[in-house]
Amino acid sequence: MARLPEEGMLMPHEVPGLPETRQPVIRLATEEDVETLHRMLKSLAGNHGPETEFLAEPEDIRRDGFGPQARYESWVVEVAAVPAGFASFFPTYSTFKSRTCLHLDNLYVEPEFRGLGLAQLLLRQVRQRALELECWRIDLHVHVSSPARQVYERFGFTHTSDTVYSLPLQSGT
Repeated sequence: MARLPEEGMLMPHEVPGLPETRQPVIRLATEEDVETLHRMLKSLAGNHGPETEFLAEPEDIRRDGFGPQARYESWVVEVAAVPAGFASFFPTYSTFKSRTCLHLDNLYVEPEFRGLGLAQLLLRQVRQRALELECWRIDLHVHVSSPARQVYERFGFTHTSDTVYSLPLQSGT
């Protein structure tokens, strides 16, 4: 992914009502976060229902999420130095608009940290990165019955008339 910010870059955010020592910090994920990201991804996949096949292994996250050939970018939100959630995304392209888009692939907040506005903070960070990468929009896929739709709609996402189709390319999947 082009023009990554400095590794470990910290972005403090103020959440009213939280003591100073528990104010969230958003930072670019590092390779040291691989196990944490894997655990959170697995939990997120569990939220999608039993039909969701979770195949990612920590080695996959390390290979594809970090280094000079990273396929995606992840940001972690921490509260009192404890990982509380993350967002991961990657660029796509619109040939109709001749502009870069950003696909928000994952947004997750640990259950014990929900209700603090951390998803909104992560979405602001994703929006900031999209602007830095000169994207003209952010896209995401969300199940029609997902309660996360409310979070996205409050942030300003709108439902489009597009329907997503998928074509598996490996036998047996």
